[in-house]
Amino acid sequence: MENLNPRVIAIKYAIRGPIAIRAAEIDQQLKKGGHNFPFDHLIRANAGDCHASYNQVPITYIRQMTPIPQFPLYSATLSEYGAYEIEYYLDEDNNWALNTEELERALNKEKDNCVPRCIVVINPGNPT
Repeated sequence: MENLNPRVIAIKYAIRGPIAIRAAEIDQQLKKGGHNFPFDHLIRANAGDCHASYNQVPITYIRQMTPIPQFPLYSATLSEYGAYEIEYYLDEDNNWALNTEELERALNKEKDNCVPRCIVVINPGNPT
């Protein structure tokens, strides 16, 4: 440790912004009870490793929708656990935008094979 640059040691990764702030507020309301949310717990997925960062148990989704192109960690993880992947394509001509018509196409194509439980929406070049 004595050989490490002190700036490296001092690095902190802070999750900032209105979404993280609102999530913290909702989390507190859930813990206090007496809320009107249609859910009873919060899954934080805004950090590189949400399970380690927030002591969450692994999510047991067996079907996910993932964008193409995508960071290969997602498809590799799904393959490792034998999960079913529904691929949807980002709109390259529109700055890699997410097109809801493409989501519907992907869902309709696979609706007889599974019912998706989550969706991965990322910047394909940098998932964090």
